[in-house]
Amino acid sequence: MAAEAAGGTAVISIGGVDLRLVVTGDGLKRLDLPAGLMGLSGGRLYRAGVTAFGACGRCLVHVEAAAAMVEAVVNGMPPNVVPELDLEGVSGFDRSVYGAALLIPWGEVRTYGWLASSIGKGGAARAVGGALGRNPVPLAVPCHRVIRSDGSEGGFSAGPGLKAWLLEREASALRD
Repeated sequence: MAAEAAGGTAVISIGGVDLRLVVTGDGLKRLDLPAGLMGLSGGRLYRAGVTAFGACGRCLVHVEAAAAMVEAVVNGMPPNVVPELDLEGVSGFDRSVYGAALLIPWGEVRTYGWLASSIGKGGAARAVGGALGRNPVPLAVPCHRVIRSDGSEGGFSAGPGLKAWLLEREASALRD
């Protein structure tokens, strides 16, 4: 597995909005979400540029999976595939938070406190929020589905407007 970990970056574009991905042979390592994503009501994805991945045979597979996921979300559909993730260098606590967030179904939300309790760390809602704020792969780890106990949205690494937009896309897809 260590030999396959080399990777690179890719830029995918949807509706004229560019998203930067970092992938390794082990999976998606980083996904940068620009605020411009909010203006899209749908769109077709195309790959704007991919670096040379050298000996990384699985990198393109991870780029394609991430691209399909982004395209589905922008078009208001649950993704059929979530890319494998490379969380090398992420703390054990953060990994446990991300694992629990992955269990939140499309179109549903949970509180920071619920997430803390689900990993056996009741009372650690703020620490959970910190971990979600460090999430290097939003959408793949759906941190936007975690809200405050009072029902308000709370923070989001890509901005509160984008969190609201993502939650609305998921809710409207369930209503249709």
